[in-house]
Amino acid sequence: MAVGEVTGPPPNLPWRTAFLLAKQSLGQRRGKSLIMILSLSIAVAFLMSTLCYEHLVNGLLDMEDVHTQALLERAGRVTADSESMTTQQVRRNWILAITSLIALAGISNTMLLGITERFREIGTMKCLGAPDRLIVRLFFIETFLLGGFAALIGLISGFILSVLQFAAVLEIDLHGIGAYAFAFLQSAPIAFVGGTVLTILAALYPAQVASRMRPAEALRSEI
Repeated sequence: MAVGEVTGPPPNLPWRTAFLLAKQSLGQRRGKSLIMILSLSIAVAFLMSTLCYEHLVNGLLDMEDVHTQALLERAGRVTADSESMTTQQVRRNWILAITSLIALAGISNTMLLGITERFREIGTMKCLGAPDRLIVRLFFIETFLLGGFAALIGLISGFILSVLQFAAVLEIDLHGIGAYAFAFLQSAPIAFVGGTVLTILAALYPAQVASRMRPAEALRSEI
């Protein structure tokens, strides 16, 4: 038995109590929580704006209006050359893939920084007898709360950015309100679920590593 560890059966907190503890912990670290939320929301907004803009532009491709086709051609979204159309589609797919990788990197770096800064807190919890699963559960709940809230902010911000981008490249009145709402509904689930899941996955490994540290090592950590 390592020095500082408590013997006896480990505590088993219910999910409701763990949720309240996680919420309280986030409230005590408002500054860092806001920084993490801001970083995550920027990543989700980037993904959301790309998806939503693609839906808005694709909704114009089937229109036979001469004015609309002229705007799309000027914006480089339509061409008479089928090979060029294929090249444009491949380019758009690469943009979406790069956007997803940027979002994943941003979420991973933010959550890893937030977790590694709390090694001493984890050491204190383990000295008080907290089992590994309890620490993982607390971090899981905190991550879910941060990721969900940041994803919600990112959805709204990304949608606004996509509308502004659409208005700058084309004309905002080419679509009615229904088309913008449809684009939002088509893009929001992907961006929200993707942002939340990526946040949880990005935090899972650091939380596991931190929870398995010996109390003495965690307390000595200078990270």
